[in-house]
Amino acid sequence: MKTIAIPLLKTENSIGAVGPIEILTKTCALWRELTKRRSGGPLFDVQIVGERRRPVTFANGITLHPSATVSEVKPDLVVVPSIDEELDSALKKNQAYVEWVRDSFQRGAHLSSLCTGAFVLAAAGVLDGRRATTHWFSPTSSGADSLALTSRNAICWLTRAISSPAGAPLPSST
Repeated sequence: MKTIAIPLLKTENSIGAVGPIEILTKTCALWRELTKRRSGGPLFDVQIVGERRRPVTFANGITLHPSATVSEVKPDLVVVPSIDEELDSALKKNQAYVEWVRDSFQRGAHLSSLCTGAFVLAAAGVLDGRRATTHWFSPTSSGADSLALTSRNAICWLTRAISSPAGAPLPSST
């Protein structure tokens, strides 16, 4: 069984973590239903990963409880949620997760990010020399600019086990 990890980044919005949790949990339930006549276990194990096992409460009041810590889980896939719009600050307060993403990739994990979560991948150094996308209305800052992500005319970038869905694409000007 494959392990999919969703880190509980320090961010204001819960949707970046809650969305993938909901989708992956539903996928597992549907898989069990579709295969109930055949032998086999769950499709994958979804782990909600925190720096510690303390609950995380977001600005909208939603509280998530980590099922594992960064030191406990060795995922096959990491799904990085979006981060706050003030990128430099968001990356700084999530530095432990940036390092964990880098370590996970070096151990062979596949990586995926949602919207501005691509900046976590870039800060981890796993996008060096690669093109990537982020949310089409992604904010910029001095530190974020140096991460060299583009958001023009792309919904999803996928190569060598790293994917990063972007927000809605902008119309082409060319």
